Amino acid sequence: MQKVGWCFAKNPFCERQNDYPVVLFLHGMKSDFTGWWSNTKFAAAAMQYPALYVFANSEPHGWYTDGINSGLKCEQDIVDDLVPWVRTNIAADQACSGWAIAGQSMGGYGAIKLALKYPELFRHALAFSGAFNVTRNPEPHPVFGDPVNDRALRRANDLYSLAEEALCRFPTDRPQISFNCGTEDPFLEASRAFHQHLQFIGYGHTYWEEKGQHTWPYWNRALKRALPRLFAQMSPKPGGLV
Repeated sequence: MQKVGWCFAKNPFCERQNDYPVVLFLHGMKSDFTGWWSNTKFAAAAMQYPALYVFANSEPHGWYTDGINSGLKCEQDIVDDLVPWVRTNIAADQACSGWAIAGQSMGGYGAIKLALKYPELFRHALAFSGAFNVTRNPEPHPVFGDPVNDRALRRANDLYSLAEEALCRFPTDRPQISFNCGTEDPFLEASRAFHQHLQFIGYGHTYWEEKGQHTWPYWNRALKRALPRLFAQMSPKPGGLV
């Protein structure tokens, strides 16, 4: 984790700084931590929902995963380094309404994967055009390895398996999942397949499609639609519970 960007706006629901809701944004393969801020009208869309927005910077081909390359610990970077750093240096925690994690493309996969693996850290996951089938590619992968020899690693990072495992927890211990995809996006079938799987196993979630491609203009439009839903979920209820 080389860099992190963050911005902050006071949340009217929370009186103390460590009560502000946090939204962690992950970037895609061809972007970095400046992508969301530079390529969308992020300020106009997000600043009306006061929170702490954190933009992570990870390896461009790391998939937010501790993969077969022992030198890359991209999952550990988020969970063991970035989250504690934010809590320590910006005094933000989950006292108000929990953290949300969001991302596009590779970051969309990472957002849902990390939320399913660490629901105690991320109570909400939001993905745009997620590459949800990456662990199911029949070809060897530089992060996820060989589909046969490294099948344990693949399964440990497979969204389908992680969602099934999450159903073994109490409903309050499962992250709320929301994702979307453009109808001209090459990952549309992957999004539909994951949506159908969640429906089949009975994992409640939100999914929608709208016209668009695998581009920032689509993600800019989808961001404006997604944030009101996200913050409706994150708004604290009486007693401080979501």
